Amino acid sequence: MNVTLEFTDKRQITFPAAVSWRDTAGFTLHGIGLTVAPGFSADGTTYVTRAGFSRTYLLQVVGSTRVYSDTATGSKGTAVTANAATGDKVLESLNEYLVDAPETGIPSGLTSQITASPTSILANAVTTSTVSVQSKDINNNNITTCDAVVTLSTTEGTLSSVSCLNGVYTATLTSSTTATTATISGTISGYDISDTASVTFVSRASQTITALTNTLDGTSVTFG
Repeated sequence: MNVTLEFTDKRQITFPAAVSWRDTAGFTLHGIGLTVAPGFSADGTTYVTRAGFSRTYLLQVVGSTRVYSDTATGSKGTAVTANAATGDKVLESLNEYLVDAPETGIPSGLTSQITASPTSILANAVTTSTVSVQSKDINNNNITTCDAVVTLSTTEGTLSSVSCLNGVYTATLTSSTTATTATISGTISGYDISDTASVTFVSRASQTITALTNTLDGTSVTFG
């Protein structure tokens, strides 16, 4: 089959590969091994494969509770030597990258969330809305540290600088004088955040009048 990888710089590379391994602990798919077709090297990476060897990727499913190390630990054997499988032990080698340990708390752009409150403000270049980014790891766990770098941008209005407290990054959005909708997007640790938030800038004339008080006699009239 053909596999397409998208890199953080938005490059997409398609190449022939085959599934060589599956991690199905608890009858749930957590990860797969993809072995690149023999002799194919243009997979978008700079890793040089030794003669007679094929390249294999270990890919984790989004939302998996399993953890894989970036180097084989050898905790389940000695199938990996110098980042290469010993003999033909591809399955054994991939198993050595599985680590039964808690999630390390690395921020993920796939699961981190952007919210805004309130979501509707006056279009007067004064009124503000608070934009928040909850840092989350790949398993959707909240991260409570401020170690990541978060950037925010908006299609309308202006944003203040970003501050952080207990893993929640915040900025202030100030409206423009135009009735429109602002879309706020961001990055975390260099990765695009999939989630976005929207804030509507409402002109004063379009607000619904709910009550009018007669200043002479104190009576009120409600409009609905």
